Amino acid sequence: MRMERFKNILLVILVALALFFSYELYFKQDDVVERRANPESEDVISYARFFSTNPLKENLDKIPNAELSLFLADNLNGKKEFQKLDFDLNLKDNSVYSLPQFKNRGYLVKSGFDVPLKLLNSSTKRNIRNLPFASFDLFYIDNENRKLYINTNKGLFMTETDSEFAFDEFTNYIEFDEKNLPSKTVGINDFAILNNPIEEYGKKDRQVLAERFLETKNIYEIEEENSYTYSSEQASIKIENNGNITYYKSSGNATAKPDIYLSLVAFKNFVKSSLLSFSDYRILSMEQGEDEEYKITFVQAKLPHYILNDELYEARIKRNIVTYFKYNSVSAKNHDKVFRDPFLGEYKADFIKGEDAILIYKGTNVAQVSTLKLR
Repeated sequence: MRMERFKNILLVILVALALFFSYELYFKQDDVVERRANPESEDVISYARFFSTNPLKENLDKIPNAELSLFLADNLNGKKEFQKLDFDLNLKDNSVYSLPQFKNRGYLVKSGFDVPLKLLNSSTKRNIRNLPFASFDLFYIDNENRKLYINTNKGLFMTETDSEFAFDEFTNYIEFDEKNLPSKTVGINDFAILNNPIEEYGKKDRQVLAERFLETKNIYEIEEENSYTYSSEQASIKIENNGNITYYKSSGNATAKPDIYLSLVAFKNFVKSSLLSFSDYRILSMEQGEDEEYKITFVQAKLPHYILNDELYEARIKRNIVTYFKYNSVSAKNHDKVFRDPFLGEYKADFIKGEDAILIYKGTNVAQVSTLKLR
């Protein structure tokens, strides 16, 4: 009788446990926050610099990445003849702009990293094969003479193009003088108002931002001096009052091999689907580390923009998962009443030294208007 009672008690306990776990599974599931649908991921190549020649100007607006990649792929595709040339084509030697080719009407395009041809294949869905090089980092489209110059891992090559590259006139740009040095800016203002949306955020706003990044409502908050940290089981996001936003995520048990295309897909989808203050970007550099991680340094697509403490934006992708992402949500808005051409001294000095200068706002508030230096 005692054994029978024990069995009944055990059965009741098991049934109770089963009901409890059923409740946990079906009624207390992690409330996942849906991000926007992932964008088309084929066009993942981002170019850092875009110039027009005759006259020489650097574009500060969004770069037509997809159109440039497609033009390049179409003109490398098929049975083309490639002539190897004995001079360099790069931005570290100002004399390159004195070459006869740059007197023609055309476009000079620089990538922030060596782009493998297989990445150009994947990004444009073109089947490019049997070329005398495997990667490139810069190319020049000579519209006037229908020629394409491409700087590669095997040197500089030239080939004929089938058509001109068509693009509208730049609206915001840096103009270069007869010595091929930066001389003035058009369409931008060195007086700007800094707009920091984080300063206006309340508790609900911060929570919504954190939920979108972490893709779940099952998070907890830690309030610190001048910042807030939100965490889920596998990721966290730190929101600082100065506008800095830093995201961390564990790569977990992911075993995928690092792949430059899939890493760029992950990076692009993260930018496009997260609640960011920008959607387009320029990758300034991309390096693969020893720990199977890609490190990307980037800025917003339209220049110039504000950065804090000279810190450019950064992301890390490990086994095709974004594990680190840091940017600053502060933006610089042109003042609508006062206009003065930006001082180009720092930018020109970097350019003369052969450094890859990028035009940015940096500085501190003066009342409501920031007088910011440009680099």
